[in-house]
Amino acid sequence: MLGCIEGHTGVGLRTVGPGDRSFVKGINRLPWSIWRFDLFDPGPDSLLSVPGAEEMIVESGPSGTRHQTYVFGKYTVLAVSTHWIYVAPTDAFSIQAYDRDGRLRRVIRRDETPRRVSRSDVRHWVDQYLATLDRPPEEKAQMRRTASELSVAETMPAFRWVVADAEDNLWVEEWKDVGVEQGRFSVFRPDGAWLGSIAMPPGLSQMRGRYDEQSMEIGSDYVLGVWTDEYGVQQVRLYGLHKGVTADHSRGESGQMPD
Repeated sequence: MLGCIEGHTGVGLRTVGPGDRSFVKGINRLPWSIWRFDLFDPGPDSLLSVPGAEEMIVESGPSGTRHQTYVFGKYTVLAVSTHWIYVAPTDAFSIQAYDRDGRLRRVIRRDETPRRVSRSDVRHWVDQYLATLDRPPEEKAQMRRTASELSVAETMPAFRWVVADAEDNLWVEEWKDVGVEQGRFSVFRPDGAWLGSIAMPPGLSQMRGRYDEQSMEIGSDYVLGVWTDEYGVQQVRLYGLHKGVTADHSRGESGQMPD
């Protein structure tokens, strides 16, 4: 389940099961379905269909399907707040806000031209990805050699992840240094107004991942997350969230979040 909207209406996601998939060689992007169900009436209703994640298929036939990592491929991020269902395909900075009945109410946009992926982007992504793996050096060296065979998207995703806080604000994670580290967050009010940008404390777990494994919560005046020290030991930490005035709204520079 993605979350609850208006207190009693659950919102869930259904992806296409392995037996229902039909792939062709090349880039595939199967749809996802967003469902609504009342907590007091378990009968679900299908609300809308959204594009899933791009997948690179290098072989598809009677003998099976073989996938390959598609670097910087596009995908869709979903978030549920008290009053809104946010649908955020990463193809462009255009995030749709739907009500509990699946009606589109507003779109949060930023006028940006997608940045083309460079060779240095890919090298940096590989370096950071391998740094996260606990593998022998010779195995990492082999993985680095085969990385040149990976398929790479032409442009970067417009953003990395989104999450809704307790006040319906939308937090949009930007790409940081292309690699796997957590980026800064641009924060928007439910009406689409930009509030500012903010960086999370170093060591907090990344917000992105499986929807049922989110390890961070943002309230009206706090951030609760799992902090990992230099030895890999995890602790739960609570940080206060101070709201102030940003230094420069016109340029979108980082600062404290305004009220």
